[in-house]
Amino acid sequence: MGCMFHVWMPWKFLLAQQLSTSKVQFGIATYTTLCLMVLMAAWPVRRWAYETFVVSHTLFLVFLVLVGLHTPYAMRFTVTGIFCYLINVLTGWFVKTHTTLAQATVFQDRLTRLRMDGPVPHTPGQHIYVCVPSMSLIQWHPFTISSGDQSSITVHARAVGGFTRNLCRWPENTQKRVILAGPYGESVHVGRELNSHKILFLAAGSGLSYILPILMDLLQSRRMQNLNTCAVEIVWCVRDPDEVQWFQEELEVILDAAQGYIDAPEKDKEDVDLITSDAPETPLRLMIHYTALAFCDQESFVVQAPTIPSSVGQALATSTTTASTVVTTAKTALNAPFAGDERVEWVKSRLNVSEYIKRQIDETPRDKIIEVIGCGPSLMLAELHNAVAASETLSGCRVNLHTERFHM
Repeated sequence: MGCMFHVWMPWKFLLAQQLSTSKVQFGIATYTTLCLMVLMAAWPVRRWAYETFVVSHTLFLVFLVLVGLHTPYAMRFTVTGIFCYLINVLTGWFVKTHTTLAQATVFQDRLTRLRMDGPVPHTPGQHIYVCVPSMSLIQWHPFTISSGDQSSITVHARAVGGFTRNLCRWPENTQKRVILAGPYGESVHVGRELNSHKILFLAAGSGLSYILPILMDLLQSRRMQNLNTCAVEIVWCVRDPDEVQWFQEELEVILDAAQGYIDAPEKDKEDVDLITSDAPETPLRLMIHYTALAFCDQESFVVQAPTIPSSVGQALATSTTTASTVVTTAKTALNAPFAGDERVEWVKSRLNVSEYIKRQIDETPRDKIIEVIGCGPSLMLAELHNAVAASETLSGCRVNLHTERFHM
């Protein structure tokens, strides 16, 4: 388009003649619409003005119509494309769209947990689109399903934009009508290999919402099928220890399930489904890496040189966090989640992903499999992929790696 204007510019009469034709006018309108959509798709717009990005891309229908008017023989393709798009939208609406009631729990105005009633079949690793008509009829936002219970759906929404920040203003003990579309995405199942040695879960911040249903599915599968009870280790990195409250209820269910019984946070206590005594118990360890202190009693939170068993001490000696402080105080002396649970360790440091993965792979026998599932920002996942690639050898153990990047 620019080249054509450059050629016409010296000839004023030719330029005026071309601009007076409908073909050129529709061409300029088509080009302008396309440029506008490209500009609105830039990363800063998607990151800081997601709603503007979504609304601007409804112009693609205008773009298709203008293409058909600019080039008449292309109208047949334009009409076909619009028809296929409408069929796809209507099919998805009638097949995978549900309306239900949702109740929200807001944590520190930084994260909202939505629990929605009604059975919506889903599997671990899938996501769902959520629309709250009372907030906006045109905004549909994808969230990872963080619950494993088939009788309801739970999602955790981090407050990073306009829609998610508005969720943090959800009135307490108030139900609202929501529209769900989905679920979508592939299922993720782990622990099905007979020669699995260890399963590692690595998550950062709200990325734990992707890990939880996969882990619960693993524990439930072992309950039903009596599968191999290899060790499970969860490493969760947070900036602020207070962020642990976001998933404290779900993690308590996980820790209880690993010991031999399963409860669901959505259910009342009288509905607890206890696992039989012959159900396998899963050796599970939870490590929480944090970089700031935020509990009420900060002085009692830091415990220098804690007394720990020698076996655990040897493991910590080879850890990448030898200079870190491990918290093992009792709950009566500390206002911190999971205090007193020996399976939970608090580590005040950033996780060195490379050294951690290398140590885990080196400790795994050659004929065994180690499964690694990670969810976090791009930088963390890149380091995780590089660590696995650098540590895995042809003569060593096999590593099954699955990662999912969460978008801020």
